[in-house]
Amino acid sequence: MSSEITILQDEHGLLELAESFDTQLTEGMSAYQITHFVLSDLEFPTPDSKYYQCLREMRTRYESIVSLEQEYLDLQDEIALLGLEIEEQEPISMNGPNSIEAKRADIRMQQAQRKQDHKRNELHTMEKRASEVLRELQVFYDLYTKLKGQRKYDSHEAAEAETWRARFQQRLQMGQFDQLPPIPEARELVEDFQRQRIAAQQQNGNIIPARAAVPQGNSGQHPLQ
Repeated sequence: MSSEITILQDEHGLLELAESFDTQLTEGMSAYQITHFVLSDLEFPTPDSKYYQCLREMRTRYESIVSLEQEYLDLQDEIALLGLEIEEQEPISMNGPNSIEAKRADIRMQQAQRKQDHKRNELHTMEKRASEVLRELQVFYDLYTKLKGQRKYDSHEAAEAETWRARFQQRLQMGQFDQLPPIPEARELVEDFQRQRIAAQQQNGNIIPARAAVPQGNSGQHPLQ
């Protein structure tokens, strides 16, 4: 970040603080966020579901790195072109310092130099972003490697039924009755859940809670009807 910024007047040491942003802040997600939020047990309750989500996340970040590389190379070319523009203006600016053409050349050189500085800052920001994406990619890769040995199924399709059943049961246990996915065995799982709750309530002598609603199927008809 350029120290030539004068708007702030730097009365409170803001420029010095700004210089430390890169070292104090993490732009991407932490390993904790990735493990517990992106790959949460609620959304991805089985090793297979976490494994395939790791693949999706790694693909997204790989595509981001490829795109960033292209942007980075384009930005380097723009900086080089601005350097040529400065070189073109230098002899004009020295040819009669008080002439209109020399003054115009000086202004053009200053503009080109400011643009170069701005684009170099953009390069730095892009390098930081790429570093964060690669760090996240490594976290996902480490989890992917660990989960690879825990899989039960050979394909995503084969793992889907157990994943959705586990999601259903997780939300049922948490009381998220309005978020139950309409899986084929919804009726069976809800009725089993209700029997267990009733038995537990009767054993403890508490009031039995209201029934959980079974999610509707594709036909729009309630499965318990």
